[in-house]
Amino acid sequence: QAHTVAQGAMWHLRGLSSNGITGLSVIQYARESFGLGLAAQSYGARFFANDAKPSGGWIEYPGQFADKTAKAVFREALQDAQSAANRGKLMLLDKGMKYHEVGLTNDDAQFLETRQFQITDVARWFGVPPHKIGDLSKATFSNIEQMALEYIQDALLPRASRLETSIKAELLFDDEDLDVELGFHALLRGDSAMRAAYYHVGTLDGWLTRNEARGMEGLEPIDGLDTPLVPLNMTGGSADPGEAPAETEQPPKTGTNPLAPNPAPAPAPPPSNPPKKPKVEIEARMRAILQSNAHRLAKRIAKDGEIDPAIVAESMGVSVAEVAAWLSGMDRATGEADIAALLMNRAGYGNE
Repeated sequence: QAHTVAQGAMWHLRGLSSNGITGLSVIQYARESFGLGLAAQSYGARFFANDAKPSGGWIEYPGQFADKTAKAVFREALQDAQSAANRGKLMLLDKGMKYHEVGLTNDDAQFLETRQFQITDVARWFGVPPHKIGDLSKATFSNIEQMALEYIQDALLPRASRLETSIKAELLFDDEDLDVELGFHALLRGDSAMRAAYYHVGTLDGWLTRNEARGMEGLEPIDGLDTPLVPLNMTGGSADPGEAPAETEQPPKTGTNPLAPNPAPAPAPPPSNPPKKPKVEIEARMRAILQSNAHRLAKRIAKDGEIDPAIVAESMGVSVAEVAAWLSGMDRATGEADIAALLMNRAGYGNE
């Protein structure tokens, strides 16, 4: 007897639908594929029950039976001789009778290929990779892990997303601050080395706490491991979350006079000045900088014939008036190397 159920009293999780109201039944639309698999299974059971021998055939008889009764008696006697306890025994024929086998062999009928294909066909209807239902014909050591990931991505995640969306839409109220998520962390866990590397990177980069990593491994949390680590090269000018708090004023100890003046703070240690670089090293670096500037300026002066005295003065560390007087009295035919040497002399770094 049919009963009518209100839509609000039922959680209806729809699959693929043609009208948006009722889902399509996988069993109904895949009945031909399932039927072929069941038929192949039934045929295999009957074949091996018959001692793995074809049961079809006919007998050639060169003569004639006396009447239909004689023919029926012969048929019944022949069937009794080949059934039950007599199955598989040799058949004795007389009067020139010959047995002719009828039917295809299993190789000709591709029985094993049909059975193999039906496994894949059934798995395809439900979106499940064949290796998950025991068909490892296409699985290797190099692709089995990728096939497991594809099972999660292509088979489980779409169903999980449909479940989550349906629960939010039909089972939760709008004012409920709840979120629905089906986690697959346990299925995505790799081997020990991969998990250790994942936790190591997560905790050092600060996006995973050490207690969170312990929770993923099913371990109890430990006090003091809930603060994320912050790499030194990422702190900038902000305070480190793990930095000790600033010192606060402590109450006076028992037995002391609270009105007594506080003792003078200890003098701060003198700042440690960094060691100065030797004067020879500084002079050498200055000479190298000025030589580089002199060669660039000399190349420009030799090419253009003129230059802004302020640029030369700033590059060589001399006054603008001195540069202007030098440029006005310089021979225009002077070569680039000579100009560079003159600039170094002006800067006080001539050949010594």
